[in-house]
Formats: sequence, C-alpha cells, structure tokens
Amino acid sequence: MIECSNSIDIQRPLSTVAFYAANPDRAISWYQNIKKVTWLTPRPLQKGSRLLFEARFMGRSMRYTYEVIEYEPKKMLVMEASDGPFPMKTTYRWEQVGPDRTRMTLINAGGNFKWFRKWAIRSMNKANQKDLLQLKRILEAHQRS
Repeated sequence: MIECSNSIDIQRPLSTVAFYAANPDRAISWYQNIKKVTWLTPRPLQKGSRLLFEARFMGRSMRYTYEVIEYEPKKMLVMEASDGPFPMKTTYRWEQVGPDRTRMTLINAGGNFKWFRKWAIRSMNKANQKDLLQLKRILEAHQRS
C-alpha cells in the first residue's frame, strides 16, 4: 500500500472550497483522470453514500465504487473504494489558514504496487498536484468574476 498527501492553499473561504470539492458532480471539472461520476444512492452526500467513478489512470480505464465512510462538512470527507482495480481510500481535508484562505489536503492511500512502488507514488503525487492546481484555478477565477 502507498500513501500520497498533497496540499494547496486556495484564496477562497473554507465553506466555498469545501462545498465545491465535496460535490461529486463537480469532480470531473477538477480531476483530470475522472471522466464520469454516477450516484448509486440518493443525494445529498452523506456517510454511506455510494458513487461509481469512471477514470483513466496510468494508461488504464478504471471503474470503481467509492463509499463515503466519514463526512464532516467544511472539515473532511473520507471515501473508500469497495470495488475496482485496487483498494483505495481518498481523504479531503479543509483548513482555514487565513482570511478567505483555505488549505485543502488530498490524501490517497491504497493500491498494490509491489513492483513499481516508486513510480506509482510519483505518478499519483503528480496527478494529485495537477488536480489541486486545477481546483485552485477554478475557485480563484470565480472570485475575480
């Protein structure tokens, strides 16, 4: 199992960042690899919600079902893949670090990358950093609008 943790500061209020990032319907706008999200349980997002994600990562198309195992609005969201190509747990954490400034941390843990562990960690960190930067661009652009 590997774990990758990446953070970015976004010049927007915590409630704005958390509301946008925690909405699975918006995942395709800021996650480069996620192509489609389908709700398997009724909205709104809550503990026990299940979502089917269709993604492309490391040159492979993947489908996996995430279940929300913990959700504290404006604080954290934890989802765990209950099926898919490899076990995965994704955590979002939000922290106010200044007036209208929020730090979002994205943590991915999982996978069974025995033979290419270092490459998988580099790939996952690179993808996470790109995704967080895209989220920052989207949210800070809305601030200027």
